[in-house]
Amino acid sequence: MNRWMLKGLHPALAALLFFHLAGCGKPSPPVTYYNLVPTETAAPASTPTPSTSLAIGVGPVTFPKSLERAQIAVRIDEQRLKFDEFHRWSGSLAEDFSQVFLEDLAACLPGTTRLAIYPWGQYFQPTRRVKIDVRRFDGTPGGEAVLEARWTVSDGEGKILFGSHKSLIRTPAAGENFLNLVTAQSESVAELAREIAVLLTAQ
Repeated sequence: MNRWMLKGLHPALAALLFFHLAGCGKPSPPVTYYNLVPTETAAPASTPTPSTSLAIGVGPVTFPKSLERAQIAVRIDEQRLKFDEFHRWSGSLAEDFSQVFLEDLAACLPGTTRLAIYPWGQYFQPTRRVKIDVRRFDGTPGGEAVLEARWTVSDGEGKILFGSHKSLIRTPAAGENFLNLVTAQSESVAELAREIAVLLTAQ
């Protein structure tokens, strides 16, 4: 319908026809929100000893600026990411990651271990500190989740004890949707906790 045909219509009818045509497009899909979950099971109970009575301070946990957003990062190739507008984190990814990592790490360590997230209060005095710098945390639905992080373990004063470590964890996604991808990302966090727990309990 061209503008000459609209010119002969009553203004109210023309307005109604305009809004009808404007609304013919498909509605946007709803936004779905996700969060990470702990997946590690608790370690067997152990008898308290000086070596197992640890106080672990977790953090700071840092992320690249590109991941400080609500949209979930989807890997296109090694040089490109896209951020999905309709699949988002339910809150701060860094805070969610830190909390889930803490719970996974607690499950890996003896039951006498005390843990806290940075910044901890004045009444918590860590004997070990775990600092994590996440370099990559993305994936592809139907593909895999990838977690790359550098991390250190230091004593209560902040002196690095065992050098700097790098973890590159690839976890297959069990299906084609975003829930499968986020589940694989949760499993990646648990695997990182297991790797760090091995070093903590070996000393």
